[in-house]
Amino acid sequence: MISKSHLDSSHILKKIQDSNNNNWIQYFIWENFIDSDLYLQVEKEIQNQNYTKVDIHSSHHRNNKTVVLEWKALGKIFNFFESPVFEKYLSIFTWKSVRQEFYVDRWEINSILWKDDFCWAIAQIYEKWDFFDWHVDGPISEWSLWAFTYYLGWYSWDWDETQGWNLDLWNKWQTGHISSYKTIPYKKNTLVLILASPDAYHRVSKLTTNALRLSIQSTIMKKN
Repeated sequence: MISKSHLDSSHILKKIQDSNNNNWIQYFIWENFIDSDLYLQVEKEIQNQNYTKVDIHSSHHRNNKTVVLEWKALGKIFNFFESPVFEKYLSIFTWKSVRQEFYVDRWEINSILWKDDFCWAIAQIYEKWDFFDWHVDGPISEWSLWAFTYYLGWYSWDWDETQGWNLDLWNKWQTGHISSYKTIPYKKNTLVLILASPDAYHRVSKLTTNALRLSIQSTIMKKN
């Protein structure tokens, strides 16, 4: 499921070292995360979605939608993100065993859509002018909280940093001014993991183009 390069021990060590250098906000980025053959199937599937809007989130703080994505390759990816194998892989980077809590209750959505016998996955969809403003996640009592975002897309989607829908990271107490933030541009088949803290502000910048942007999101928690 995971691209072989991400399973190489020297590659893993370098990724951990790089993340430790980002001491103002700890984060990891895996480009081309899912095996390319499987992701080619994903590209074909998301091109043919109806993008049914299941839940719309609209406020001064955020504007995006939750959608259900259908078919087998997408179902495989979503099931993998819920699996002990994925948790074990992430434990290498967080140094302790982790457990997951998805943002969206897939069983509740499943009962709404009456699709018990279908392979599917849940994603956040962003259309023109959608955004998710500056915020922090957690921490939760005795648990450290990590947030992960997995970007979906297909070959005909060109991305440009100036069009928005980038993941921006900002440590309010270290850099002070809000203009001092790091931008992680949108790129398909990329996984980003961020260690949540009261200082780790992040946002999804406003999308200024008509192209759709899709992501699968979850929280990853580990015992302190």
